[in-house]
Amino acid sequence: MTTLGDDADFTSVHVTTTPNTNHATAFDVPKPPPPPGVYALREDARKLANRVDTFDDAADSDDALNALHDLGYLAVERALDEQSVQTCLDELAVMARGEQDLAKKFLERVGEVREAVSEGRIQVSDGGDHEALQYEAFAETKAETEADALKDLANVRKLQGFVRHSPTLAALAYRRDVLELVAKAIGGGVRADDLQIHQSLALLKPPPPSGAEQGGREKPFHQDLAYFSIEPHTKIIGAWFALDDTDEKNGCMHFIPRGHQRGIWRHESIRDWQIDDADVLEASDGDGGPCVSVPLRRGGAVIFNGLSPHGTPPNVSASSTRRAVQFHYHAGARRITDEERFEIFGGAARGGGEINKTKW
Repeated sequence: MTTLGDDADFTSVHVTTTPNTNHATAFDVPKPPPPPGVYALREDARKLANRVDTFDDAADSDDALNALHDLGYLAVERALDEQSVQTCLDELAVMARGEQDLAKKFLERVGEVREAVSEGRIQVSDGGDHEALQYEAFAETKAETEADALKDLANVRKLQGFVRHSPTLAALAYRRDVLELVAKAIGGGVRADDLQIHQSLALLKPPPPSGAEQGGREKPFHQDLAYFSIEPHTKIIGAWFALDDTDEKNGCMHFIPRGHQRGIWRHESIRDWQIDDADVLEASDGDGGPCVSVPLRRGGAVIFNGLSPHGTPPNVSASSTRRAVQFHYHAGARRITDEERFEIFGGAARGGGEINKTKW
């Protein structure tokens, strides 16, 4: 089980300036709920669970790695111990509050990045790991009446690009057992020391506020490479760590099994930059739905292919928070422009052809 320190797109946001911060503040925009059936489970979902106990177990198991390559995902039941989980949560809260020097620098960089994006000086996806801090849509109303609302992690939707500013969270990203498994998942002779972090991201789904039907919103089905302006054949692996117990009610990960074997799926701007819901539903299995859910206990993790279609439903639980951190790794990638990426995953993916066969 991993212990910290042992080894070491602003899409759909409303940006405003509030008296509580010294930088422009980005709030999410309310979205409609997903259509019925999108997160329905396949009839054979339980057979496609693909779980191991620890990272070391996975790295030592040809069966687990073969299943990861076949299905596109692998769950690790005991990735972090309780102390490490709490350390992660405490550090994310520090980053959101900006109360320490490195956290203050993080918030300063968030403001600089927003300004540079608004002026067209950088692309948000260039490098994949620009600093970002986005609040839930409901936090904008809270910020008008609560002086410290924007310092409360419960109102944050996502933090991004924090590895450079947090040695604590970097210690998790560079865990040797994590890197060894990711290197084996990428294959091709890649070693742990060859890996680079392309993105660090915390995605937080709070429970519904009083009187609301849902809290943290859905992240519709997508392929992560559709969000990164790098060549689409880049071998990239995601590692997603659950900092709370996760299930279908509060927004656990859902995958379309073997969806990465299809290559690139068409993405469109609907509720987000996402795979068309109709295409997701077409992947349904008989009388079942299109996907499998990967519920995890607090401290669990899931490793997945950068082309694996996945999504998380909105948090509709009564009071359960669903917080997670994730990292994306590769062993080197050539950049492309945002325009090329949108054409590959939007335009080119519509008509099929060679680009649609991109997979690994």
